[in-house]
Amino acid sequence: MEKKREVNETEIQRMKEYLKNNSPFVSNNISHEEFVKGIKNGDLGILFNFEDFDATDLCTGRKMTILSIIHIIFDFLPPVFIIIFSLINLNWWLLIAIPIWYVATILATYTSAHKLSILLLLFTAGNWFARGFHFQDYFTFFPLAFIIPQLLMYIEKDYDIMFVTDALVDDSQLFYEYKDKITISHKTKL
Repeated sequence: MEKKREVNETEIQRMKEYLKNNSPFVSNNISHEEFVKGIKNGDLGILFNFEDFDATDLCTGRKMTILSIIHIIFDFLPPVFIIIFSLINLNWWLLIAIPIWYVATILATYTSAHKLSILLLLFTAGNWFARGFHFQDYFTFFPLAFIIPQLLMYIEKDYDIMFVTDALVDDSQLFYEYKDKITISHKTKL
């Protein structure tokens, strides 16, 4: 026969206290005042699924303009740069970088392509040491067309989180409306 261990109330209370203090996530019962205090102290941060809503939905005025400009710069100007660069060098093969750019952007948005990016960066650096740095070289241009959009996507996501956090701190009604779509978490301190 199995012997069941009895758990007394003090152990349950101690376990609940441990989970409360060591859980990375804050419950959704948090008030706006507690949220603002946690954000200003640097104890809390937010996470949200970028597929659920766009950060421009929560931003208004100057912040929405800045966020829209960042989206345009990071999403649409690099392919224009690729076209201009291929025209200057009279090398139409460099236009293959445009679909590579968009595939890398999609991978950065929906998956984690970190390992492939690191391998491509190591390959490119090895190529630079072996053959020298030439930006129009295919072994430099195409891997960078895969790596750079991922870096830009991380910067864009950081701006999104920063502006959404500011919008939620500024407007309590907005906070309560979007509280179920975001995850409020404790920031880890190193």
